[in-house]
Amino acid sequence: MIGKIVKGRGFGGVLKYNLARGKGYIIDSNMAGETPRELAAEFGAIRRLRPSLGKAVFHASLSAAPGEKLTDDQWRDIGHRYLHGMGFDDNQYIIIRHTDTEHEHIHIVANRVTFAGGVVSESFDCLKQEKILRKIELEYGLRRVASSSEVKRKAPTRGELERLIRTGKPSIRNRLQQLCDAAANGCHSFTEYVERLKAMNVEIVPTVQMNGTKLTGLLYRLDGEAMKGSDLGRDYTAAGVQKRGITYEKDRDFPTIEQCRQRAAYREFDEPNRNFEASQIANRGGIGIEIGTVVDANGQGHGNVDRRNAEGDRRPKGSHGGHGGVDKRDKENASQQQRSHGDAGKWDAEDASRPQGSDGGNTAGHQKFGEGNTRGDASDTTEAIQPGHSHERGNGVDHRGAIDRDYLDDLDELDNLDELDSWDSPSG
Repeated sequence: MIGKIVKGRGFGGVLKYNLARGKGYIIDSNMAGETPRELAAEFGAIRRLRPSLGKAVFHASLSAAPGEKLTDDQWRDIGHRYLHGMGFDDNQYIIIRHTDTEHEHIHIVANRVTFAGGVVSESFDCLKQEKILRKIELEYGLRRVASSSEVKRKAPTRGELERLIRTGKPSIRNRLQQLCDAAANGCHSFTEYVERLKAMNVEIVPTVQMNGTKLTGLLYRLDGEAMKGSDLGRDYTAAGVQKRGITYEKDRDFPTIEQCRQRAAYREFDEPNRNFEASQIANRGGIGIEIGTVVDANGQGHGNVDRRNAEGDRRPKGSHGGHGGVDKRDKENASQQQRSHGDAGKWDAEDASRPQGSDGGNTAGHQKFGEGNTRGDASDTTEAIQPGHSHERGNGVDHRGAIDRDYLDDLDELDNLDELDSWDSPSG
């Protein structure tokens, strides 16, 4: 028996899907409603006890193997055992049996919010589900499905299957599994395993512990994509390859470990700059190189400088310390000084009427408020640097009551188990 779990935000969509005309019928429920609208209203009343909970919808599909037949009473009992094992003892639920596919299956829709206002934990849902289904298979004499911990080779995902149908090309996972199987055939040492994979353009990055005496992890890389051994299956992990007869000994294989690490470190160092030419990289903060200067592959500047330095070259030498660079602030201060003198404002009029040296004239003002600034300019500057107020806070949208589109998309896969699942090696 195979189980699939989907969690969502809105009850309306999942109920309309499961209770659509011609799909099936309700075999058990602890609720009064019968239509999707009535049931959604009941679910919503309890859900409001925990308004901050994002995903209150629990939707599971339990499918028997092709050819296996169960009665409504048997499916009802299976649904009750499943709900109890998953922790739904004080929750709203509905069990629907679908009859629109060749293989028999039921759907269970439950509220994660309890009648008392608690929430059913979603921790380790898949592991709990596997244990429940293995017991049900045993008690009802159903075809046994290997649990994920027992599967030596991971089955392809739905996306990988669709890509294979669309393009005709196997996924990286499938290619790595095939290449690793070929490399492991008749292989007896880890060094030999690495060399065989290297000849197939597969890079392997091992992890060791206890001063290199224990091989604890493997990472495979093919065509720029990396996958852990556990992503391929138990047979491709460090423990798995050793169970297949590929032994690891520090004295013999540790030099290979170091070579693998060095290759991985070199690749990680080299890859970030692989798509950029040195002539396109601006050196910021290099010793002896002007900020903003563009350097070539030899590290030499080719003469292109930023706007600030270009403007500085046109300034007479000796002004402003002989640097020759006039930045934007200096230009603005100079223009403000000209405007203040040319407009003959109140402050300039007072300064002009004062005896020279009484308060230092405009020079004192410039020294106090900064070069090129009058007292009025300083006040303007103070206003300019005050932080503004963001108005983006009011643009938030409350999505708590909306139906999750991703959740509705996930529903399509639940009734296609005969096309997606392999009974030789499903995940449980």
